[in-house]
Amino acid sequence: MLAAPGSYPASVIAATCKKKLLELALSRGQGIDRHAAAAALEDYYGRELLCQMDPAYAAGKRDQWFRMGSRSGTPDIPLSRHLLLVHFLFADASRFIQALAAATEQAGQCAASRTNADMGYEQGERNFLS
Repeated sequence: MLAAPGSYPASVIAATCKKKLLELALSRGQGIDRHAAAAALEDYYGRELLCQMDPAYAAGKRDQWFRMGSRSGTPDIPLSRHLLLVHFLFADASRFIQALAAATEQAGQCAASRTNADMGYEQGERNFLS
């Protein structure tokens, strides 16, 4: 049984999914290759299942599947699509939660490094205020 995963900002979730897509070589430069990712997703689940699970997919509207954000900053991805994508990328919830935790920890370390640099600390010195 998994422990409660906690809460993660949408930006961490999006960055974690994007990083995994890049690791799977579903990228074009530093961005996501949406066509390659969609083809891999369809190979993984099959067109029939995706059409059953996502009405937009069934209607041929597939260009938004790998959109990781929105203009408002709040993702408006249907839950079923989000769950399918996360399962495709990480295979199980524990791997996804581990990736989120690692991304959160890394983001915290980067923020602490920036804070130390901003306050004039030398590399390797510890900022006891954070």
